[in-house]
This record gives sequence, structure tokens and C-alpha cells, in this order.
Amino acid sequence: MAACANPGTSSTRCSNDLDDIVDSKRFHLNIHQSYAPGWGTGEACREFIQNWKDAIVKSNKLKAEEFKTVRQSNPVRRETLITASHPRTGGILGFMYFNWDEQENGILQMVNYNSRLQRRHLSLGATAKSKDNSQAGQHGEGMKLAALIMMRSPHYHAVRFESSGCSWNFNFDTNGEFVCLIKRLKKSSTSRTLRAFGKAFTYDNKRDVYLEIGAGQGGKKKDEFGQTIRTQKIPRQDFEKWLEYSLDIDPPSRQIRTPYGSLILSPAYGNKIYLRGLRLPESGQDRHPFHYGYNFWEGTTGRDRSRLDKTEEARTCIEIWQSAILEMRDNQERSDLLGKFLELWKTAKHPPDIRLPYLTNNINPQVAELMWAHLLAEANGEGIFFYSERDEKESRQIITEYFKKRPVSLNSKLWSLLGFHTTCRSPQEQQAHLFRKAAVVDPPDTDFARHMIRIIEACLFGHSTTKGIQISWVDARHIGITVLISSDPDDATKTLNISQEWLSFKSAHEEVLCQCPRANSHGTDTHAVFACDQAALKLYQLILDQLERQDQESPSEFKKRKRSMLEKAEMLVPWMPRGVRVVSMPTATKVSWETNARRLESSKLMGIVLHREDRCSAKRNDLLHLPGSPSQSVINPDCECPAMVVQSKTATFKNLDSRIEYFPVIALSDEGSLTGIPSKCLPPFVAESSESTPAVDGMSVVDNDESDSDYDGGTRDHPLEVGSSYSETLASDDLLGLSQEGHKHDHNCIVKGKLLDWVTLRDLGFPCGFDTHLTAEASGDTLISVLKPLPDHEDSRNNHNRNDDGEGDNDGDRIPTLDSFGARKHPRTEPLGEAGPGPSSSKAYQKRAKFG
Repeated sequence: MAACANPGTSSTRCSNDLDDIVDSKRFHLNIHQSYAPGWGTGEACREFIQNWKDAIVKSNKLKAEEFKTVRQSNPVRRETLITASHPRTGGILGFMYFNWDEQENGILQMVNYNSRLQRRHLSLGATAKSKDNSQAGQHGEGMKLAALIMMRSPHYHAVRFESSGCSWNFNFDTNGEFVCLIKRLKKSSTSRTLRAFGKAFTYDNKRDVYLEIGAGQGGKKKDEFGQTIRTQKIPRQDFEKWLEYSLDIDPPSRQIRTPYGSLILSPAYGNKIYLRGLRLPESGQDRHPFHYGYNFWEGTTGRDRSRLDKTEEARTCIEIWQSAILEMRDNQERSDLLGKFLELWKTAKHPPDIRLPYLTNNINPQVAELMWAHLLAEANGEGIFFYSERDEKESRQIITEYFKKRPVSLNSKLWSLLGFHTTCRSPQEQQAHLFRKAAVVDPPDTDFARHMIRIIEACLFGHSTTKGIQISWVDARHIGITVLISSDPDDATKTLNISQEWLSFKSAHEEVLCQCPRANSHGTDTHAVFACDQAALKLYQLILDQLERQDQESPSEFKKRKRSMLEKAEMLVPWMPRGVRVVSMPTATKVSWETNARRLESSKLMGIVLHREDRCSAKRNDLLHLPGSPSQSVINPDCECPAMVVQSKTATFKNLDSRIEYFPVIALSDEGSLTGIPSKCLPPFVAESSESTPAVDGMSVVDNDESDSDYDGGTRDHPLEVGSSYSETLASDDLLGLSQEGHKHDHNCIVKGKLLDWVTLRDLGFPCGFDTHLTAEASGDTLISVLKPLPDHEDSRNNHNRNDDGEGDNDGDRIPTLDSFGARKHPRTEPLGEAGPGPSSSKAYQKRAKFG
């Protein structure tokens, strides 16, 4: 039935090559009897049906999608009729008729009008479809191969055509070779009539093609071994199965047509692949079945119709799905279709429906967006967060701990597709997204925060790799990450966002083992001496780790640089000065500081510059010790400010201009060392009288020289004011409790603060012989009560001016001993004397210590 259209009825004209056959002629078909061993009668009938359809489409100039059939069955009359009609005129273009006997065995008859067979159609490779991509059979052996399968064992179904005025009988000869006997029909018998469903169907065996299969029950034929056999009718159940090989006979109820083919959703058609309605015998790839059925409009098969190329098959399936989704106008139907498409991706082993190599490059981004939107819609209100199964452990922890949602995994292939085309984010990417959106905040005004910022800025500034990074502190609590570096592709700048959690003592130490003294870890952030280098170094390491992950060009080189940068930071950070203080005294200005270095090595020198505020205020922002800072000179060559290098934690400057405010910048004298945070500006001490007010580290002692003759030992109304560093006020009764009851008070002072270990009473402006009482607070501060003894304190002063060898201490800088609280204390040299009349009759002075 690979027929030509009749001359005069089509633009394609077929010449008649049967004119030389006067009576009959046998043709050897050159097809081996064992060809296509995997084929059965279903595949054979498929070829006949496809040829029948193709001939009707071609002779009537129809489009493939215009070919439609109507099936009628009457079990009582034991007949089935299938007709193909013209889509516009309604005229019958061809029909198939199957009628069966009481044993349910029958004969199949097929007619397509206005077509005919030619002798050349028996040649292997001869076909009228070779250049017509709209027709399925293009190899020229469909008709011959189908006849071979029907005739050979164990089926023995006789095959006979009538066309072009001849009958075409297929058989095997005595040698088992497949042959066709073409015999000229009598001119008087060209017209034949069939009755089906009470109607008469007439065909002309010269102008039309008639096919009969299974006729001649008990007739004699040869088999493929040359042996005589009895032909058999077709079992009805076989006929019903044959019809499944063509979508055109009994079309599925649920299929979606697209420009690439049809998606068949009917469950009965699962794992069935058709090429232009012709079912391919082998479906599925690598023995894995297709979940749905497909009918491809285009494709190439082998001569045995075995299958399409794997990649071509998978690509066409994807194109069909995408086209069906995008062309669907009903929102609910589209949603249902998207759900089915996504279910294919959620299976552990992807079916061949979507098994396309390099799939992400072949998916329409619009379809990927619709898939992601559908997933989000499914999860709406259920608190679901999707993630890739590849990152199972880490992702689930992030989702449950930080997002407080229920984790739902997607297979890695689907996740890669969505991530390539959509805005979907992994849990880690979502963390980064939230971190980038976090609000920028001002760092807290605490010593801990100031030192953390100083160390990080200095470490980054100290290397060319990180020098240009800009830092922002953000409110990123409960996100799960604390450091993120973002790059701007336009100007190649990097922005470092750091969570403000690192500026809190408690939060910074949640995962950092720190060697801070326990007194420095009460949970407050007001530590005067920063002792948390481990927290700062941990943060610096996290920053470098992120930079290493971002360096795609030379990760191994950056890894080496990172190791060197960390080693340098570990060496220099402990030497960064902290707790910098300035004491202005009548004769000099002293600068002191602390470090976290374990011991003061003799080779380590500290450089100090006492910068003028009026012209060097920008030097406060210097992070590192740079060339041009002092060596051993007393004048900084860079700005001509006072400078010196020492091997201790103190430095004393004399002969300063009392009209100028100074601030210290201190660092290890090695180039690239970190500078400490400068203290507030302080002018040199100016003595106006013998009662001049002393100062220590911004602390001034104010003498209220007023009579207190009415004091009766109760609560004083005069408070002790504490300045900006502490922002608190102590009542006088708290202070007087430190004095010794019964002693005569005519001059006392209370000083609160962390004393420098070299400050003496003389530095505070008190004559020698005054007694001191000390007590410690929980914060680590020390309260000092300075009490004036009985009038015979001159001997005490003389004793105070003697050193341990009995010699005088003329420079007034004798270092006192330490008490149990770590404060310096002068040894008492005179008794306090007898008990006086009590506070009510004594002259008392209250001095207020103000810290600035």
C-alpha cells in the first residue's frame, strides 16, 4: 500500500510499470525469511495501516493532522468498521473492515481510494515517501516486510492485494524465498462491493487499492522453510491489539497537540512512542519506561522501525512539554500540566521523558520560571523551603534553625535547572541574600567594639589584597552567617558586610575560645583593656576564607597568601596598644598602655608620637606604623610632633606647650604594626597655685574648700561626679564609709578608676604623709580614700622622700609598692594620731574626681 496517487487526480503522476504483465509474473523480493525477528503481527499491521493513511493523505492533499477516522463496532453482527472521511466534504476516502465468525476469528479488509500499486513498490528501498517528511515509511520496505511477518510462522495469515487491475499474492517458494505473484485480473471484474453496517462500499481494483489479510481459512501456502501449511484467520483479540499501533484508528481521549508532536496523557498510552501516528516497537531508554505517551511529527528510525535516536527522542519530548505548557491558555489546566511535568523531575530515577543531556541549555527560561512559581504556589502557607538533595545535611540545618521552615528536597538535576534559569536560592544563597539586605548600623560605642573594628581595619589595610575592601556593619542576627563579601562587577570593588554580633563581647565569644581574664567577661562591653584577640583573629580568618572561595583564578596562590597574612596578624595583633591613657602632671605628661603580648621581649621597641590636635587630628585614623614614624628621635620627622621609642609600657614627655592639646599614637616600632586607639586630647598641666588641681588620664580632682563644721557623721549631700567614661555618680555616704571611724578629717579625697601602676599620691597633688584606704569594685575599679593624718606629717613627708636605702628620692618619681588589688601604695610612715573630736568639729574638704 505504498501506493501512488492515480494519474489525473494528483500533481504526482505515477507511470504504469505493469503493462508488460499479460497473465502473471513471479517476483523474488530479496528479503530474508528471518528479517526483523523482533516484529510480530502488530508491527506488521502497523505498516499496513500507516501506508493506508499515508496514501489517503497524499492522494487527497491533506495535512497529517486533518486525517481523522471514525470507528464503529457491532458485536452482535460481529463486525468493526473504521472509515476515513474528508475533513471538508465528508466524503469517504478509505475504510477498514473486520468481521469475525463464532470462534472470533476473522478477515481484515482495507481500501483506500484513488491510489494504486506499481511493480517497483516490490523493490527494496522503493517508496514514494523518501522526500516527504510528513509520512512515516521512507525506507521502501514497509509493505514487503509486513507481508513477510504475516505469512511466516506461527501466524500464517495470507496477504493479498488488488490494485492496478492485478492481484498481488505473497508466498514462500519451495526454497523458502519470499515471493510475490502478480496476476492480471479480468477486466469484467474490476469493481467490487462490500457490505458493512448495512451499507454498500464499492471499490475499483484498477483505480483503488484493496488489501485482504487472513482470508482463505485452511488454504494451502508455503512457509519460510518451503513446507506446505494451512493459512489462518486473524483472532479478534489480535486485531484489537493491532489497532493500538496507530493513533489514527482509536485516538486517545487525553492528548495535547503541539508543533513538535502530541503529548498523550491517557494512562493506557504510557510508554508508547509514535512517529506520525506509527507506533515504534521499542519504547524507553536503557530499559526505563516513558511515563507518558508521545507522537512525534518528525524523526528518523532504522529500517526495522526500532527506535529514534536517544538524544533526538529526549529533545523532542522536552519540546512537546514546553510547547504544551506555554500554549495552554486555561490557568487551571496549565497548573495541572506543570504539576505532571514536575512530578517527572521529582522521581529518584528520571524517566526518559526528561532525560536529555545538557538539559539546562535546552529548557526555555519561561518554562523554568513557571515551574518554580508552581512549586512556590504549592508551598504557599505551608512553611516549606526547597533545597537540593545534594546538600542534604547542611541545608536542613539552616532551614530549620534559621529560617524556621520545613525543608523539602528536590533532586539535583531539577535544582540545577531551576538555579540556572530562575531566582530560586539554595539555603546558603538565601542566607547571603538576607545578609545583603540587612540594615547597615552604627557600631556600638564600647571599648570592645572600637578595638574589634580597629584590629580588623588594620589587618585588612596591611595587605594589598585586602587594602581596598570597604566595611559595613549590619544588623544580621538570626541569619546564620556573620561575614559576607560582595563584589561590584562595574568597578571591581569589594564590600565586606559584617554582622554587628562581632561587636558584642557575648556574641563574639559564642564560638571562640578566648583567653580573656574572667573579670573581662561579665557580659558587658565596657572593658577598658581589650583582651579578646582570639575573637578578632577568628573574624579576620573568616574574611580571608571568603576571599579564598571567591578567588577562582588562582586559589592555590591565595591559599599561600592567606597563611602568611594570618601568621602576620597573629604576631602583630597582641602587640597592638590598648587601654591608652594620658596623665598630665605639673612637671610632665605621662602616656601608658597595655598589650596582650605574653612577655615584653627586650628586642621589642614601642614608638610613641604625641600628636598636636590642631594640625595632626587626621593621624587618629592611622591604622599602621608606617615609614616616617619615629626611630630614636624626640621629634617625629613626619610632622615634627614630640616622639620617642621605649622598651616599656610608659613614656614621659616634658616641656610641652601648655596651650596645645595632644593625643598619643602608639605602635610597635616594626613597620606595619597596629596602632592603638588614641586617648582623648589632654593639654599639659598648668600650675596656677600650690592648691592646683592634679589630673590623671583625663581625671581632674576639684577641691571644694568649704566648711563642714555642721557635719554630724551622717550622710553627706556632696556627690562624687564621675565623668563620661563611666557615666555614673556615687553618693558621698558610699565614699565616707571607706574612712576610718574616729580619725580626724580635715582634708579627704575619693578617687575612682583603674589607676596606672606608676601613679603616686604626689602625682595626684597630695603632700606625702596622707594615708590611703583602697577597696575594689566588681567592675575592677578601685576606690581610693586619701586621708590627712594628724598635723605632725612633716616627718612622714621626709620619710616618704627616702628610698629603701634611706637616701632621698629627689625626682619625686619613686615607685610605690603594690597592694592586694594591684594598686600602688605608699608605706605608712606615721601613725594617724589620736582620735579627734569627730567629723562634726573638723574642717572637711570634699574633692570630686571627674574622668574625661
